[in-house]
Amino acid sequence: MIVLRALITSAFTIALSTYMGGAFAASTSLAGPPVETVDTPSPRTQKDLARSMRGEAFANASYRLYAAQAQRENLPSVARLFERIADVEVNEHFKEEAALSGLVSSDAANLRASMAGESHESQKMYPASHSKPKPVATTGRPPSSRTTPKTRPDTPAPSSRR
Repeated sequence: MIVLRALITSAFTIALSTYMGGAFAASTSLAGPPVETVDTPSPRTQKDLARSMRGEAFANASYRLYAAQAQRENLPSVARLFERIADVEVNEHFKEEAALSGLVSSDAANLRASMAGESHESQKMYPASHSKPKPVATTGRPPSSRTTPKTRPDTPAPSSRR
């Protein structure tokens, strides 16, 4: 589970760091605020946009993983196809929805949002993956002398009736 999460996170990180092309790229700059300002959407619209952006991000990460699998199977044309589809998901669809939602703000606000998101992940979504393993209860005997319930000396051996 942790490996899959790391792969998806890596794919998403790579996707977001790639060149942002596509039809919407000419009207919006990633380096600054959108060229056109958008009124703050209603809470319901914000919720819908957030759900859509999660879907686009998941699709992007999935297509990146599919592309990697196609590469492993020596299918470079299939891999390129999946990579182009992934680019559209993030460079056009996600980007348009992010602009409408006001996702990107000032550096200070972006840092606060990033810290809140990472804290939520580590403390609420995946707390077990960051905690120390719980010690295993022992019987006080050395490991070689421990027995399982099936082989305890006071337990009769199972009968071999047919």
